[in-house]
Amino acid sequence: MMSGSVATPRHHLMSPSPRCVASLPPTPTTNAAAATGSAKKTQPTASQVRRLCKQGPLDRARRLLLESLPRPPPTLLCNVLLIAYVARALPDDALRLYALLNHAARPAPRSDHYTYSSVLTACARTRRLRLGRAVHAHLLRRGGGVDVVRRLFDAMPKRNAVSWNTLFGWYVKTGRPREALELFARMLEDGVRPTPVSFVNVFPAAANDDPRWPFVLYGLLVKHGTEYVNDLFVVSSAISMFSELGDVQSAWRVFEHTAKKNTEVWNTMITGYVQNGKFIEAIDLFIQMLRSKKVPLDVVTFLSALTAASQSQDGRLGQQLHGYLIKGLRGTLPVILGNALVVMYSRCGNVQTAFELFDRLPEKDIVSWNTMITAFVQNEFDLEGLLLVYQMQKSGFAADSVTLTAVLSAASNTGDLQIGPSDW
Repeated sequence: MMSGSVATPRHHLMSPSPRCVASLPPTPTTNAAAATGSAKKTQPTASQVRRLCKQGPLDRARRLLLESLPRPPPTLLCNVLLIAYVARALPDDALRLYALLNHAARPAPRSDHYTYSSVLTACARTRRLRLGRAVHAHLLRRGGGVDVVRRLFDAMPKRNAVSWNTLFGWYVKTGRPREALELFARMLEDGVRPTPVSFVNVFPAAANDDPRWPFVLYGLLVKHGTEYVNDLFVVSSAISMFSELGDVQSAWRVFEHTAKKNTEVWNTMITGYVQNGKFIEAIDLFIQMLRSKKVPLDVVTFLSALTAASQSQDGRLGQQLHGYLIKGLRGTLPVILGNALVVMYSRCGNVQTAFELFDRLPEKDIVSWNTMITAFVQNEFDLEGLLLVYQMQKSGFAADSVTLTAVLSAASNTGDLQIGPSDW
């Protein structure tokens, strides 16, 4: 069980009720020896707790568990009660019991995979993300990393596609693509039919391993029928997989054969072109998307298009995109798009326009400041860049590694070696 990472003093779940805290069983004395026989007859047993969890009031089972059984309470019984709370749609009670077991019970009972499974399920049903992360962190600390997740999986009596998806998806996120692919293959060997989510989770692993894997996986996807092939989450993931490999032709074929495309599918293909230096193709596809009027354009769409215009130094297209944004956006220009416009104008050699745009941004973050400072320095406006650093600091932003790199470049360009990190 967790010793403190789940609970903080301000969390109401972590404040055990006085009744449960002050309920340790009395220690037998020699004066009570004569009553030992009768006490054994009335002492609550583990079987009573299990029986109450199945068909009785759970509050009474909790009292027996915390007040009448030896310390620490048996892990098996704790799990039985936790599972009962979750099964009866009482996730708050499950979390409260988990907190009591960790803070009122000394020593605390040991947690196992049933404990963590029940508590994480309760966190999910109550949407307590912060608490769930704390439980997850404790789980990893106790088990030494990702291997404990595997041990919990291996200990599961029954595994379905959701279990497998979660496991190899976790291996992908923790940078172990080969193990994720091996688990996917093992799932198939065990006769478990993959779901669309299975492919969404495993495609990123294929992009980081043997180049034959993407074609094997996509071929397997096609064999599962049009429901899988036309799943838009799967389509986006497949396009991203091939793009990561640099195979934009295969990515395009997936995109082209998709019956109905949503904004995410278009964005993924445009981004794939940009990532592989195919800026003209990215711009052409953006224009095609714009003219089709079938799907709405979002921030990601314009960000990819601006990146393509910036990298290809197509100032005319960049200006057109800027004008479209001014007309199309009813609200304030998002910071990320403002930063992209500053980059675009500066890369196209129009530093004055970049600075005017920067100066008019209603909201600036550290990226905004660094973008403009770097633009000044890269276009040989070193003094302007240094002055902007002072202005940034006056606005309450601290210099970071990007800022210092620009400052050192400016110092080198101006020949003033006295300017450096010590000034900031």
